[in-house]
Amino acid sequence: MYARIISCADFSSTYLPVFTDEQTKYMLNTLGGYSNVAFSNIYAEINRAFGGQPYAVRQFGSFVFERVKQLRKPNEKYEVSKATVEHLLTEYGNSAAGNNVCEIILQHMTIFSDEYEMLKRLVLSPEKYKTFKEQDTYKIDHLQKYGLIEYDYTTCYVSFKIHFIKDYLKRTSIKDPMDMTNDERRRLLHLFQHRICLSNTI
Repeated sequence: MYARIISCADFSSTYLPVFTDEQTKYMLNTLGGYSNVAFSNIYAEINRAFGGQPYAVRQFGSFVFERVKQLRKPNEKYEVSKATVEHLLTEYGNSAAGNNVCEIILQHMTIFSDEYEMLKRLVLSPEKYKTFKEQDTYKIDHLQKYGLIEYDYTTCYVSFKIHFIKDYLKRTSIKDPMDMTNDERRRLLHLFQHRICLSNTI
């Protein structure tokens, strides 16, 4: 999924590129075509949600198929609508299958603790981390090659590319206390105190 490929010409490593909208359209409609399901009009939404990550797009395509297969008619292609995809993206994000895809993708990033922490800051404190300095260039470059972010070297603005992963990190990560407001720190302290009280009563 995120493996590097070696160029026979110069023996250098390069990263597998993410899918373009057209490549996603081709893959989904080719696979769906075997089962009379068409993704002709919603491939761009799916590609945007998963940042063109082929593995994630493929897994979501299977999830959609399982949800719509009973709606097919003999000798007639079922066209998946935008409304259906938007609904199923939310459902997939709250499913075990969707969480598993996020965990698999992020397993590759947890090896690189600095990059992983940068990802979490982008998600949890976007108002503070919308730009990054020169000393972070190597982390930015790495995250871009993994297709997780987009970075403008002119303005230094950075944005998240895979919205599905962004939503997952929002649900599962805790903001660094150094990035919290005073109110957020108080709420976190209150939560910890509440958990301690509960554990003492068990």
